[in-house]
Amino acid sequence: MIRKFLRLCWRECVLCCKDPRRLIFLFGAALAYMALFYLLYSPNIVKNIPVTICDEDDSVISREIVKRIGDNDFFHEPVMAATQEEVLEDLHEQRAVLGVVIPRDFSKEILRGRSQTLLLALDGTNLMPVSTSVREMENLLAVYGNELAAQNVAQRTGLDRSRAHRKTEPFRVTTRMLGNPIQGYAWFFLIGLGIAAFQQGQFFATGSSMFQDDPEGRRGIPPALLYVQKLVFYTVAAFFSYSMALGAMTQVADIPRKAPLSVLLLLGLVFSFALTALGLWFASLFSSEYHFVQCSLIYPVVGFILAGYTWPLAAMPAPLQIAAHFLPQTWFMEPFRQCLLLGVPADYWEHIEVLTGMGVFFTVLGAWSCWRKWRFTQDFLSEEAVADR
Repeated sequence: MIRKFLRLCWRECVLCCKDPRRLIFLFGAALAYMALFYLLYSPNIVKNIPVTICDEDDSVISREIVKRIGDNDFFHEPVMAATQEEVLEDLHEQRAVLGVVIPRDFSKEILRGRSQTLLLALDGTNLMPVSTSVREMENLLAVYGNELAAQNVAQRTGLDRSRAHRKTEPFRVTTRMLGNPIQGYAWFFLIGLGIAAFQQGQFFATGSSMFQDDPEGRRGIPPALLYVQKLVFYTVAAFFSYSMALGAMTQVADIPRKAPLSVLLLLGLVFSFALTALGLWFASLFSSEYHFVQCSLIYPVVGFILAGYTWPLAAMPAPLQIAAHFLPQTWFMEPFRQCLLLGVPADYWEHIEVLTGMGVFFTVLGAWSCWRKWRFTQDFLSEEAVADR
């Protein structure tokens, strides 16, 4: 039995070499995605956001605001506009992501002790740079606003500037960023998209193996042994692919690894098992590879969204939350990210148990479905052989 199993594994390797798509899906998808997005997000933070400023006041205070914006690494050297309409036009034509309008008599009213409004106009079609730039712009303006308030209080009361500053700014807010202190976009995108690409490649490679097989080569082989061989072969292949992706994340992309390596490898192994079992079962439901690929294209995108990686699972409607809990990716993505950036999560073993249970469940479904599929094929071949005689 062991020799027959090893011969089947060797036969699977030969079939993979004859159909290199499987090897590309298995080992190339995750690395290709990570290489692409590593190059895009290697600066790690969003910089050089284009800004257009309309300074209708043209005062010492307004020019200082323009200077501070230009000195900030988040923003590109500001483009000056003559009117508010020009600012809106730059936003509409996507020449700027952020527009600043400083109204007329801005500094005079401030020096009189009156509060003034400064307009920030935003291009809301892409919230990624907007959220970062707005937060940085508000911090920049808040700091300068507190300085101006302290200066006014000091002039009116004769207090020392530092004492006046403490009176105008009774408390400060400090931020402690856990898990991503540099606020790097590469850490977020490489982890999510790398694993999503790994999952998609494994899903395609496993499913394709169900259709690139030679029915004549399965003659005389028990369907149970053939199914176990495919399950073990592609689980091991997926685990090696996962290990390569993990090594690329930590050694090349410099993403930290806070949890022990054994913890991450065990998590990847049970995820590979559950994903392989799911792929074999799903592929066994189709009569051709064409129809399998058509339907399987839906899963990677839906799974990535429902996994709670980019959108909190608790904020989703109840039906979507229920559906998400039936996907292996939901139980893998969050503990994987936490293991890399924070350490071993408290519910780590719960996720391991659920992924293992999913793997067993999909294995049972897949074994029954594959047995029916292969049994039908063998019966059909037997009938053809009888008819030829």
